[in-house]
This record gives sequence, C-alpha cells and structure tokens, in this order.
Amino acid sequence: ARAKARTTAMQMSAQERRSLLSGTGEVATGSFVGQTRPNRRLRVPALKMQDGSSGFRPTQAGEAGTTTSFPSLLSLAATFDGDTVESVAQAIGEEFKGKGANAVLGPGASLNRVARAGRNFDQITGEDPYLGAIMSAAYVRGVQRAGVMAVVKHFAFSNQETNYDRQDSDVDERTAWEMYIPPFLAAIEAGAGGVMCSHNKVNGSYACENDYLLNTVLKKYMGFQGFVVSDMHATRSAGAIHSGLDLEMPRATYFSELALSTLIDGSPDKGRWKTADATMDAAVRVLTSMYMMKLDEHPGCDVPCIAQRSLNVRTQKHLEVARMAATRSVVLLKNDGILPLRKSKTKRIAIVGLAAVATDDGRGTNSSAYGGGGSSHVSISNVVTPLAEMIQGAQAAGITPTVSTDGQI
Repeated sequence: ARAKARTTAMQMSAQERRSLLSGTGEVATGSFVGQTRPNRRLRVPALKMQDGSSGFRPTQAGEAGTTTSFPSLLSLAATFDGDTVESVAQAIGEEFKGKGANAVLGPGASLNRVARAGRNFDQITGEDPYLGAIMSAAYVRGVQRAGVMAVVKHFAFSNQETNYDRQDSDVDERTAWEMYIPPFLAAIEAGAGGVMCSHNKVNGSYACENDYLLNTVLKKYMGFQGFVVSDMHATRSAGAIHSGLDLEMPRATYFSELALSTLIDGSPDKGRWKTADATMDAAVRVLTSMYMMKLDEHPGCDVPCIAQRSLNVRTQKHLEVARMAATRSVVLLKNDGILPLRKSKTKRIAIVGLAAVATDDGRGTNSSAYGGGGSSHVSISNVVTPLAEMIQGAQAAGITPTVSTDGQI
C-alpha cells in the first residue's frame, strides 16, 4: 500500500498533494463530519469520516433512529471479551458503510484516570492499559473487517474534558509507555488506518504539533505508517505539518493551499524543501491508509451521499448484537442467592431514580441514560425504558414493584 501511495503521490502536482491534507468543512445534507476532496484524475476517493465509537452518529434532519445505539465503549470494556467487541465493531462498521462513510472516528483509547471525566464512557480502555490494549485491537479488527477504516483517538494523554483544549499533561517516559501508550500501540499493530491527535498540550506543546509525540514516539518508535488527523479545530499552526500532523479537520484553517505553499521554516531554500518533503510524506500517509483499506477499489458514494444518509441501516441482527453486548457488560461480582429474583424469596422490589424513566430527545448531542453526550451520542427515537422492562419482569415473577423517580419511597 505504501509503495502504491508513493507512486500516486509522485504523479500528483504539489497543489493536488496539498489538497489531500485538509477537510472540506462542508455541513450540507449528505456530508460527513470530516471529509476530504477526491482526486478523480488519479482515482483517489474522498475520506468520509463520521462519529462515533458507539455507532453512526445521526447528524441530519430525520436521521435519528436509523442507526443502532450500541453499548458505550466503557461498557464494551466491562465485558472483558475481545470477541464481543469485535462483533459489535463489525456491526458498527457495517452501518457506517451503509450510510456511505468509510472511516469511524474511534475507538477512544485514552485511559480513564479521573472518575468524573466527561469522556470516560467513550474509552475502550477502562482503567487498565492491558485490558485497553486487548479491546482497542479487537475494535479495530472488527470495524476494518467491514471495510471501514478505524481512526483511534485521542493521542495522547487526553484524560479530562474540563479545559481540555488548554490543560497540559506532564508525563514521564516510563509512565507513558507502561500506562497510556499500550492501547494505542495495540490498535496500530491491529492495523488502524488513522490516529487522531488531541486538543491538550503534552509536556508543554500542543499534541497536534508536538514533534516528539507524533514524529518520534508515534511514527518512529511505534512504527505507525498511517496518517495523523487533528481533532476538530485542534490544529494550531501551519508549522504542525513539520511536527507530524498530516490532515487538518474539519477544514483548512492552517493547512490551506496558501498557507502550505508559502510556509517557510528556517532559511528560504532549506525551509521550502523541508515543507515540500513534509507535505509529500503527509500525502503518502493519507494514501497509504486509503490503499490499505482498498478504498480506491470500493469508493462508495460521491459526496453529497444524500441517498445513503436517508437509509435505515438499523437491523434486527444489529439490535441483537447490541443486546448481547449490553448483557455481557453487566458484571456480577457477588451473588448470595438473591438473583434471579423469585417470589418465594422476594415479595417486593424498589425501582428508584430518574434513569428508570429516561428517554432520549433524539437531537443528536444531548446525553441520556443510554449513551454519553457530544460527538459520540447516537440518538434514539424509540426508547423502551428500564422501568417498563422491570415492571414487566416483576409482574411475570409475581413480585410487586414500588416505583419512585424522585428518590422518595
């Protein structure tokens, strides 16, 4: 794939290579949250990247309910079962492909270190780097088996949402390699086509323009051959092209044709050659991942993918996979004979809390009891509440339920 990518990149003009390195920023019907321009002359397809890790995120009017809301990545980690993760990830990949996308922005592979961190639900690592390595690799294999590229995120040391774009993660080498890097390394070894860099600083430099983090650690030490894409609006300067960033999203704010063509680092002659080499390498990396996934052979729909985005790809098979994974994610540490509930031992049960009657507003970004908020939220249009299921089960067992959604019994 890399040799083919280099051949194609050499056939491109400098302007064509630079056009590969930023998103279009389109938000029209049929577009995706992160997409590039195709090169029809050389049969290079567009990258069509969409959120999120727990299912295809509906972002268009009327799209809620046409994709499956799978268990969160943290729930998948709680299964302790790589085969389950692969099954879910393959189903996710199939739905992405059905909607016209060719890349999943996931999995999230950051370690959960702060209990109240806003993106804990979206990390497949839990608190354990060994578990995270097994699960992130399984997710990548499953998604890419469906012919859709996995873009593992957010690299690196992105462990909180509060001030996520200003905080500085100070990490020493041993801690980095023993705790935080293993899930990313496993995803790369499993063949992940892309790595998304994070908003935060790492040891004083922003992750998306951190030369040591991207060029030395990721590309040299970890052997990553694919492309590095910025988190949305995480690019800070055109000079990031020299520091290992290959693709700016969602649009060309710093990696525009003008910015890259005029970028000079150091002396004029040396600087121009350095920038030309950097843009060539970035283009080769983007193309390598495309060819690895054979996206040129199976380009899918041309943007805008209006017909594909209107399809309902939520199948009975995928609903069964989601239910299976959710069931396996409930880990019972101890049972003193209380479960399963029996009328002979249990007369009444209390069902307490607002989550028992939670619904989903179907608007795409608001969190609910069924999935976290933001870019990973898969909105649901037809929720069956926990209360409805528990009342049905209790009545079938001859047990009387007592219900309080306001905490008062």
